[in-house]
Amino acid sequence: MNTDEFKEKFKKRSSTVEAPFGTLKVYYHMNEPPTNGVNHTENILSLCALTYNLKRIYNIIKDIYEQTDDINLFKEKIEGLFNLKCKITEQ
Repeated sequence: MNTDEFKEKFKKRSSTVEAPFGTLKVYYHMNEPPTNGVNHTENILSLCALTYNLKRIYNIIKDIYEQTDDINLFKEKIEGLFNLKCKITEQ
């Protein structure tokens, strides 16, 4: 752990690994998940992670295309693939 290689890898961790956990804690209030069972807690954390990942994918694609037609096409594919009802909102 005292090698330069490890220190470089550890520096990257703060930007790649810690950011999603911070987002889950702040925006999804996961700093104190419910404690009524391991399975229940795992399910809630999985849903929050899925939500975070879908929003992240949407924002990446939105940044790449920046066109409403492409975003609507992406929304339709996600709705069909996961049997979800999605709504596009502008911020």
